This record gives sequence, C-alpha cells and structure tokens, in this order.
Amino acid sequence: MTIFRKIKEKINFYLTIQRITHKYQTIYIVSAAGYTNVGDDLMLSTLNRLFKNKEKYFLVAGINNNKKVISNVKKIGLTSIDSLEKINNKNSIILIGGGTLFNTNAFKNEIYLKYAKKILDKNIDFGFIGIGITDIKNKDLAKLIFTKSKINTVRNKQSFKKIYKITQTNKNTLIVGDIAEHYNYPKKIHKKQKDKIIGICLSRKNTPDIKYIVNLIKIFKNNGFNVILFSFANHPFEKTENDFIYAKEIKKETDDQSIKIISAQSPISEIIASVQECDFIITNRLHTTIIAHKTKTKVINISKENKCVNYCKNNNIPRITKQKKILTYINNYIRTNP
Repeated sequence: MTIFRKIKEKINFYLTIQRITHKYQTIYIVSAAGYTNVGDDLMLSTLNRLFKNKEKYFLVAGINNNKKVISNVKKIGLTSIDSLEKINNKNSIILIGGGTLFNTNAFKNEIYLKYAKKILDKNIDFGFIGIGITDIKNKDLAKLIFTKSKINTVRNKQSFKKIYKITQTNKNTLIVGDIAEHYNYPKKIHKKQKDKIIGICLSRKNTPDIKYIVNLIKIFKNNGFNVILFSFANHPFEKTENDFIYAKEIKKETDDQSIKIISAQSPISEIIASVQECDFIITNRLHTTIIAHKTKTKVINISKENKCVNYCKNNNIPRITKQKKILTYINNYIRTNP
C-alpha cells in the first residue's frame, strides 16, 4: 500500500480547511506575502473568502501592499514573539502558509520552523496551509513541528513525501495544491477580438538571455501576433523579483511601442482577463501557469524551479527548458495556428 492510498486525489480545499478550523473564533494567517506579487494576491483573496465568517488577521512579512485585496492586513516580523503575547490560545489558531516556505536558499536559518516552535512554546494551536518543501536541515525540529501541528496541507505529492519521510506518518497531512489554485476563477471567455495574442511572463531568474526573448517576440510579431508582457512581481528591493523592470527592458530592446505591459499592481480580475485574452502563454512563473491552466489558456512553462516542475508534472502541462526545443515548440505552434 502506498502512503497516498488513504489520501483522495481531489480534496475539497474549502471544506477541509473549514472542518479543521471551525472551532476557532479567530484565524491568524502568517505568510511571506506583502510585496507586490500576483501569487500573493491570489492567495490572500482565496484565504479571505475561505474565512469570510471568521475574525481573521493576515500577518505579512513584507511591505503592506495588499490592502487592495483585503482590509485587515497587518505587517509583522516573522520572528517577532511580541505578536504572540496578545493571542488568546483557547479560541485562536495560527496558520502558516502560502508558498515554498521550506527552502533554505530563500528562507535562511529555517525561519518558519523556528517561528512555529515559538508558537508551540506559547501553547497556541497552529497549522500549515498550502506549503511547498524543497529541503529541511533540522529534521528533529521539523518532526516535532509537523507532528504537533493541527494540519499540514501541502502543494504537491513531493512535499507530502518529505513530511512523511520526516514524521513517518501521514496523519494530519493532506495534498491540497497551491492556494492560488482555489481562487474563484472565471470560466474561459470568448475572445472579444480576432487578434492573435501571445502573453509572455518572465522573471529575470532562470530566464534565457534578453536577446533570445526579443527574437521570440519578433518571430511572433512577424507571424501576425500581438504581444503582451506580464509582470507578476514588482518587488521593490530584489531586482531579480521585479518583472516590471525586466518587461520594460525587453520592450525597449524590441523597439516596438505596440507591446503592452500588464503590471502586477493591476487588479487581479484585470490580470486574469488579460491572460484569458491570450491564445498562448510563455512563462517561467508558477502563478502565471496556474491562471492559464485554470482558465484553459494554452501555456508552456520554461522554468527549472521545483515548484514549476512539480505543478507541470502533476497537471500535464508542457515544460521545456532547452532554448532550441522552446523555439521548435513555438514554430510548431505558429505553423498549426496560422
């Protein structure tokens, strides 16, 4: 019997989390959100809807830029213990989640494990919601945390296996996918215009050089396609996480003023509608892939990141990373979609 035999492939995300949290009056959600990021906005909107009948507070790590999504956002340092002093441990639960939180490259010193330990020491109930795991060094602490948590909901089978390997139990651990998958997406719309549109959303990390991207755009433009560049993250400090700056650089290199740029600061509904307008999306971002997949928009992912690899694998989405093969795929697409 596999460790997944007791887990249904399709779990109702809303009912599952509501069942776990129904006895609590107040929900605290701690996340790495807070910067201008479409994935963050999708997550916060989904959780806001999930707990619409609860008193809830979103405790974000970064600059508070999410009030356009929800109103009760509070900025808090993830390692701050002061915030825990005021929490009533009898009727509250802290949910830590959203994203690949257990990744020692992104979150050094395993900050989320240590934060969970502080919560545990305060005798406050806690759990994890929609997390991804790439690596954990302090396995003894991880075993304590994951066995004491009320719920461990993970993005994918790969993360489930890592928790199982550490704890040797699948109790309280469920696969629910990325939180953004459970956003209330509109159905695929009929295009309002006859123009052929290609959408491109790229972070600077793990991306072919800009000349290669410009060449792809020229191929599309020469075959009658309009081009939209999407910015899914406008991080104010990390240049590699600022798609908007990168999109402007790409547009400048093309010397084509007809290319449209959609900023991460746009309302979620407008971003999703713009993705739906596209015939085809090229991206190395997870949440662009999720939106395209959920709205039945054709998409190819060109990232080597684990979260993209796993999502594409689990959802049968084309993922190609070699430049020659990407070019071949695109030429085949253009040839079959005149």
